[in-house]
Amino acid sequence: MLALFLVSVFTLSQPSPLNLQPYHTFGLPQTACSLHLVSDLHQLQTLRAELKQRPYWLGEGANTIFVEPILRPIVKLTAQQVTIESRSASVCCHIEAGKDWHQLVAELTGQGIGGIENLALIPGTVGAAPIQNIGAYGVELADFCIYVDVFDWSTGEQRRLEADECQFSYRHSVFKTDAATNWLITAVGLELPKPWRPKLTYGGLEQLAKEQSLTPQQVMAQVIAVRQAKLPDPAQLGNAGSFFKNPTISNEQASRLLAHHPNMPHFTVSDGIKVPAAWLIDQLGWKGKAVGGAAVHDNQALVIINRGSAEVADVISLAWRIKQQVQQSYDIELVPEVRFLGANEELTLEQAYAQTHL
Repeated sequence: MLALFLVSVFTLSQPSPLNLQPYHTFGLPQTACSLHLVSDLHQLQTLRAELKQRPYWLGEGANTIFVEPILRPIVKLTAQQVTIESRSASVCCHIEAGKDWHQLVAELTGQGIGGIENLALIPGTVGAAPIQNIGAYGVELADFCIYVDVFDWSTGEQRRLEADECQFSYRHSVFKTDAATNWLITAVGLELPKPWRPKLTYGGLEQLAKEQSLTPQQVMAQVIAVRQAKLPDPAQLGNAGSFFKNPTISNEQASRLLAHHPNMPHFTVSDGIKVPAAWLIDQLGWKGKAVGGAAVHDNQALVIINRGSAEVADVISLAWRIKQQVQQSYDIELVPEVRFLGANEELTLEQAYAQTHL
């Protein structure tokens, strides 16, 4: 067997299918036919020739729910080499996709390299970061991403997408469109400008503006403290972070809602008014409510947690009920950030609910 197979290949015909619980942060019970861990990107060509079906791509599973037993092969990149080049006006980093994102942030800040410290403690791999265009505390990946390397499973070719080709926007990129169906992200390029300019305008970070000789490590430490105070650790309570995106509505709809809910937080963006999904969910009294072993977190309404005994159906049912009530109460459709993977294809929340409840 080739060296790139770091785990055995399981099949459903065997008595014990592969357990997927350790491979996603929700920790829900589910099984798969096969999982291929690839430590050498050069071996993707060989793997492509051996597999008869285009696989699912898996990072840390930080935004993934496996809805039913997975029949498609799963490929997870573990290659994680980081190359750093210091230039006169910037630091350029080439990072292989299997690198843990938070570990990257910690390593760069530990070397005094600033820029992405506001994105500390975001779960997932570097390869997953461009898909969602991860962001927090006023910083997005798109602020520093200069290219993304992909392997095209349909042709076997490798290509580099420059930043403008990635079509980055709020929690979105070209990698979430049909154009990227066959692309596996293999590496990401970041350019972090010199001198470092910390971004401290978001809640919990303003106090650092008074500090003399502030370092990226100090900012990272504060970001971690703020996040840990608000968000549960997936290692303690399984979760996928923010379950829903913050919706953007029209100015007209925002005016109507503000007439009835004058305390509704809202922010003007290029295409309308953004409303915090957590506020909408919280106003409907969902904090702490549960379905089976799944519950809305007591401190953050945007996070659904696995209290230790949740089944897939519990999480999907809870998310479905929240989405339905927000739609009925505010005429706002919540869109999940979480991906729902079916046996052979990705599902919508509606399809996942039908699979598990109808």
